Amino acid sequence: MDLDECLSVTPLHIASRYGLRETLQKLLKTGHIKDINLRTAKVKSTPVILAASEADPETLGLLLASGADPTIHNWYGDALHCACEAGESQNVRQLVRFGMVPNTYSSRQRPPVMCTLDRDSVDTFRTLVELAGDPLTGDPSFSSTSDPDLLPLLVVHAVESSAYAIVKWLLENKQHYHRVEWLMRPDYYNYSSETEYQFDLNALSLDRPALHQAILQGDVEMVRLLLSYGASPCAKDLNGKTALSYAVESGIGAFANILSPDLPSSDCNGNLPRPTPTWRSVRDS
Repeated sequence: MDLDECLSVTPLHIASRYGLRETLQKLLKTGHIKDINLRTAKVKSTPVILAASEADPETLGLLLASGADPTIHNWYGDALHCACEAGESQNVRQLVRFGMVPNTYSSRQRPPVMCTLDRDSVDTFRTLVELAGDPLTGDPSFSSTSDPDLLPLLVVHAVESSAYAIVKWLLENKQHYHRVEWLMRPDYYNYSSETEYQFDLNALSLDRPALHQAILQGDVEMVRLLLSYGASPCAKDLNGKTALSYAVESGIGAFANILSPDLPSSDCNGNLPRPTPTWRSVRDS
């Protein structure tokens, strides 16, 4: 660790990180209270950020009750971002009860829900969706129009992060897509329990669909998962290249058995017979 970072850590930081509540209570009754929102030199972490990243809601609650500001950012984000990244669902609930809004973030940062992808924290992802509730608002600045890129963006990022549990949950829970969109965009509002959200896993969006991304990464398990939920080997990226083409170019042998059952008797262009690519073992990749 950087020397300046080490020297900037206060007793409050240490007590908060390790859940030393008795010590923390004593410190907060002394002159150390002035350091309650002090950031470390390089990472810029505050005591409450460190507490939010650990499985100790009582320490987090003590800091919040003593005047800690959870909206101060370190290099990663604020206390809510860090709790989401750490997969600490109880801390997420406590921070939202304290007043933090789960879809509020600065333009330079990710929404908190995307922080759950880093460790595939599906329980925390589900907690955020639950806390999104029914995002009803009378604010005229909010939009009632779905953004067709929001969910594909989240899925592609989840694929990039190998967040298997979150990808699976997303593809199984279309009834909550309006909440997920709300978590992805601060100015978004579209709640109707009667609205059927149409999310096409194979639609052209961003640079490439999720299946293309999984193949590009050589992620055999993710490819299987996406195919099981309807991803097509013949779906195309923005340049017109199919997922099958990505697989052939990868040369990873495992893709042959995975993709072939999902193809028609012809190739993606309708040509007969379908060409047989030369594959290599995934271990050789």
